[in-house]
Amino acid sequence: MGQTQPRQHPQVAFPVVESYVRKLRQTRRRSSRYRMEQSCLCTQVAIPCEQKSWSEYFDMEIRNFNGRFSWWTKALVRFVRDFDSVGELKWDSEAKWLLSSLATVEKEDERISALDSYLRKTIVNPSHPIGGLVCRFQQVFSDIYAVIPVEKYAATPNGMHISEKAIIDVQQFIKLAHGCLLYLYAPTLQLHVSSSLRELSFDILTSQVFSSRVHSLLMKMLRQSYVSQEHKLRQQIKSLFPCTPADLGISALFCLDGRPVDGQTPIAAVSPPSSPYEEAVRCLRCIESMQSPMQKLECIVSTSRVICQCVDMYWRDCNIRSKDLCINADDLLSIFAFVVVHSNLVDIFAHCRIIEEFTTDSIRRSMPGYYLATLQAAVELIQNLGGEGLSGFSGCESAGTKQPLDVNLASELTDLEVYSSTQHAPASHAGSSRTLEIVSSSHLSINGDPLSL
Repeated sequence: MGQTQPRQHPQVAFPVVESYVRKLRQTRRRSSRYRMEQSCLCTQVAIPCEQKSWSEYFDMEIRNFNGRFSWWTKALVRFVRDFDSVGELKWDSEAKWLLSSLATVEKEDERISALDSYLRKTIVNPSHPIGGLVCRFQQVFSDIYAVIPVEKYAATPNGMHISEKAIIDVQQFIKLAHGCLLYLYAPTLQLHVSSSLRELSFDILTSQVFSSRVHSLLMKMLRQSYVSQEHKLRQQIKSLFPCTPADLGISALFCLDGRPVDGQTPIAAVSPPSSPYEEAVRCLRCIESMQSPMQKLECIVSTSRVICQCVDMYWRDCNIRSKDLCINADDLLSIFAFVVVHSNLVDIFAHCRIIEEFTTDSIRRSMPGYYLATLQAAVELIQNLGGEGLSGFSGCESAGTKQPLDVNLASELTDLEVYSSTQHAPASHAGSSRTLEIVSSSHLSINGDPLSL
């Protein structure tokens, strides 16, 4: 296998639907204020020399709210005021014990794994200061939003859809609770001194917040917010379901339909799968059972890896040059569109919105964010085919000639930085021997080399 030159991780533009790029930039401008604040959670949290307690930090932040979000801040203020400070000593002693046990651990990944396990175990406990904050917020959030009838969702006093207000409430609470968590462990575990630990604690906290009715209520509200888009997408998926990979403009090598290509006949042609990319379709469907934003994002990343594995298994015993089996970005977009059509996902707009709003900038601007944007672009492509039905796709002409997709695949999202997946791979894939990367030519590769079998 050929050697590739090391990459310096520059900004990499990738092709997406032009209209989708415009909408994405407009959305980012509208939410830029929160996005800036959220990124501060992972990059600019400063613990002063005169160490405050977590409760003092909480009081300071609540005063900055200036009366906003009073429906849940008042409940949290009462919780902090009544919290047993003596019980806090138990958690402080446990953290000190963990810190002493980690002193003999040399490998950084083992230290992070131990901290991950400890934080997940403690934050779920209602007697823990932050665990108690989370439980109280979940209770109040459910009490308020569960009783609002669906017909009132779009009729808030300020003209904002109820889902937008709910998202802001959850964002503000996560920001507040994460700051309290950093202050709580500043003297012992010092989560604030490392960007990786800050992001780890943020993801754990967010997962815990979404492990209750918060997720189901947000999905219910977002479902109503995107009802028209979902209806249009359902209609398009219904009309496109009979299409083949070739109908979507996917290159012959990646159609996986049992036909010989360039004189090469795959073994899979003898007993081809019931549907190309069947494993990827099943993998993407798993997003419906995921609750936390990072779990949803990891599901999308896993889908991209399974796509690569499907190609790998299909051509495993054929003599094909490795560079010919590189999946370029245009094919990846079309393959994702095929997988979305055949997965028949429900509430895909709501799932993507939760990922966008509750993951950090560093995640969205890395490899997982690339695959999220690719999925969103595939959905936009399906949605915007128009009244001509399948005629917008390349494989539907009776003559069988290949025409380009009727979209501008040369559009660039210049503010997205795509880095090596070895830097930002989700934890569940850390041990995988197969990784997907975007090289300078926008091709997928495995472990730094072009995809080969």
